[in-house]
Amino acid sequence: MVKAAVLYTEDSWVQIPPALPLSAYTPDYSVITKDNKMKFLEKNSKISNGFIVATLLSIVGSIIIWNTAGSDPAHIERLALFVGLWAPTFMGFANYYSE
Repeated sequence: MVKAAVLYTEDSWVQIPPALPLSAYTPDYSVITKDNKMKFLEKNSKISNGFIVATLLSIVGSIIIWNTAGSDPAHIERLALFVGLWAPTFMGFANYYSE
């Protein structure tokens, strides 16, 4: 059995608990079964519809950001392009999850 270490600070003694064994940090893979393994990859029309909505919001948001006047037009254009570039990614996810 490993004993706890005692550390003296300026005004008190502090007991430091022993380190946990390595088995306490490793994940328990016994709960993963064939039935519940990677359920997030299953086809689901609700998830697909959510990504289609995200695609449309990305496109509309990009147009709105592009047309807003700001103090730094280059920054506004870069932000609009960043928001708009998410649309193909969302559409790809929507196509993956479509049934």
